[in-house]
Amino acid sequence: MVEDVVVHKTHQRIKKLNRNFRFDIQEFTEIEQVHYALYQKYSNHIKFDCASTILENLEVNNSKESVFKRMAISVYDKEKLIAIDILYAGAESLASVLCIYDPEYAKYSLGKYTMLLAIDYMRQHGYKYYYIGYLINGDSKFDYKLFLGAESAYVYDNENRSWDKFDSSILIPIDYTDAERMTIAIEINGFYAA
Repeated sequence: MVEDVVVHKTHQRIKKLNRNFRFDIQEFTEIEQVHYALYQKYSNHIKFDCASTILENLEVNNSKESVFKRMAISVYDKEKLIAIDILYAGAESLASVLCIYDPEYAKYSLGKYTMLLAIDYMRQHGYKYYYIGYLINGDSKFDYKLFLGAESAYVYDNENRSWDKFDSSILIPIDYTDAERMTIAIEINGFYAA
């Protein structure tokens, strides 16, 4: 919940590190060539599988016609787009569906920076909930999503259909079979990711 996010020293450090960049937050209506190019640079840099283009990625995340407004937080170094976080906006919530950045700017933690920008925006506009994606127990590459603070994180319990306070024990690896992993990936994403 947005109200549970407290300012940590690491948050202040990242904001200070990025103070010379400009950003805007507005409705995202069209994928432009600059977005395709940035996605290509990003996808060539990351160490996990992803869709081959930004369009494919967004179609996977929006396989049905969405009732949500699509927003974007764009970060620029002068006129150069260096990061974009694409979000869906509901009445009380924002959900980050894709955040990409220019690998040349990796030292600036732009994904974390856009999280901080989103929280500021949400506070200013009365949003209560911020969904930044899933964690995978035993796979730390998504643990950066706890950057805002574990004290503000909730986890969806699919069996009980409830949101519960985050407990780090959920990150302890479970030894799933390949078939179980495939079933889970399909349930979460609609596709298999190794």
